Amino acid sequence: MLADRVESVVEGVVDGFFRTVLRGRIQPLEIARRLTRQAEEEKIISLSRVYVPNRFVVGLHAEDMTNLEAVAPELEAEFQRFVGEWVAERDYAVSGPIQVKLKAQERVARGRMRITCSVAGKVVAEEEAATGVIAGHLPEEAIGLLDGVSGPDGQRKFLLFPGRTLVGRGADCDIRLRDSLVSRHHAAIEPREDGWWLVDLDSTNGSRVNGERVQEVALTDGDTLQFGESSFRVRFQELG
Repeated sequence: MLADRVESVVEGVVDGFFRTVLRGRIQPLEIARRLTRQAEEEKIISLSRVYVPNRFVVGLHAEDMTNLEAVAPELEAEFQRFVGEWVAERDYAVSGPIQVKLKAQERVARGRMRITCSVAGKVVAEEEAATGVIAGHLPEEAIGLLDGVSGPDGQRKFLLFPGRTLVGRGADCDIRLRDSLVSRHHAAIEPREDGWWLVDLDSTNGSRVNGERVQEVALTDGDTLQFGESSFRVRFQELG
């Protein structure tokens, strides 16, 4: 298995260094798993692809980082290969080369870690340029983003494109949610002359905007939308 291979390879690089220097509290496999867990939580779902971050920083206590400086480049290379294979196995997409950096950070306890990630780089393929996330920004063709806040779908993100967007659990929905309290065809986000509107499609449990149950309402940047138990913050960008 991929996890078994990376554990043996990375531990071979450091020859037990993690167990002695970090007192056994951080293991290479745990770092690798945390990297991919963070990438999964930060994924963005477009019309045709699922994008995950490609830049990662593993924050360590200053003393731990000092002890690892001699082997940091080898460790970083192995973690990059691990994340790359994980991305390929799941048929995910990234917007540039995968980079993992080990760095000393304040307020990280000895033997602990803090992992942050981001999208960086440039996508050159035309299809990806139309649907992906480039350098952390929304693609030009997208009108906005539903950014998960809480609930069963709270770790997911969905790009919004021009035209009517159907939200629900049905296989034919543009945004397909897993939340069991979401109806098959729950709501729609659609353009009108005065902007973008949310329309509830007579869903069983209703749709809410900023905590208020609505049938249809004009949307503004930063509104919180709730379908079932899942809530999202809508972000719109200027077009043209």
